[in-house]
Parts: sequence; structure tokens; C-alpha cells
Amino acid sequence: MSIQEKVPYSSLSVPRIPPYVRRRHPIEVFDLIAERLRDALVLIKTWRESARQRRALARLDDRMLKDIGLSREQAERETCKLFWDV
Repeated sequence: MSIQEKVPYSSLSVPRIPPYVRRRHPIEVFDLIAERLRDALVLIKTWRESARQRRALARLDDRMLKDIGLSREQAERETCKLFWDV
């Protein structure tokens, strides 16, 4: 018994791509991936900068906080936020 007798022909056929699905050129795919990577790097840079600023805020004394118009309570509330909470 051959494989064609065991499995119906319709299950052996190659699936067709619907006409509404557009195939992308490899360069276009590369550009999309590069764009997503750039977006991810910008996001990571933003997170790192936010964490750095919060660490600097935590080091300020009460006099410096008063100069910038923040209370100790407001500064602590800000410094307790997680890095992705921008």
C-alpha cells in the first residue's frame, strides 16, 4: 500500500496562500525587523533614563527637594515607582 492510498490526496497538497496575503520582499522584512529593534532600544533607553533620574532624586536632601518644589513624600512616591512606570 502506497502513501497515497493511506492518506487522502487533499491532505498531501501544499496549502495555498490566500490572494489577500501579500508576500513581502526580504529587504522589506529586514526593514520591519530593524524598526522594531530600534523601537525596543528606544524603550529600554527610556526605562534606564527614568531609573537613573529616580535614583538621583532619591539622593537629594530636603533643602534640594524644596528648591525644585517637591516634598520628601512626593520624592519617595516617585522613587518607589518601577522602571517601566514612566
